[in-house]
Amino acid sequence: PSSGAHPGRPSSTSGPVRPEVLRVSIRKSEHGIGLDIAKTPTGGTSIVKLKAMPAGVPNPAANCRPAVMPGDLIIEVNGIKCETFAVCVKHIRASEGLVMLTLERRPV
Repeated sequence: PSSGAHPGRPSSTSGPVRPEVLRVSIRKSEHGIGLDIAKTPTGGTSIVKLKAMPAGVPNPAANCRPAVMPGDLIIEVNGIKCETFAVCVKHIRASEGLVMLTLERRPV
């Protein structure tokens, strides 16, 4: 009887692990979207942490569902592919109101 596995082929549990793709929306305020971001070694954009906000000002990214996490990569801003840090920053800065981010999260 066959178990469904193919001899010589890796099972679905081995091989490269695909990153999870998440979409979040953040309401941009006068203080931005509330994220500290950085350029990755490959030129992309990574979330470093939630940005410290002035006293009494809520961080707009703090209530994202799903929550953003350090290490998440920003791959799109408002549906526009962002292959470089400069393009990502440009589109975030140009955005007003609700900013839609598409993130890639690699399993740890």
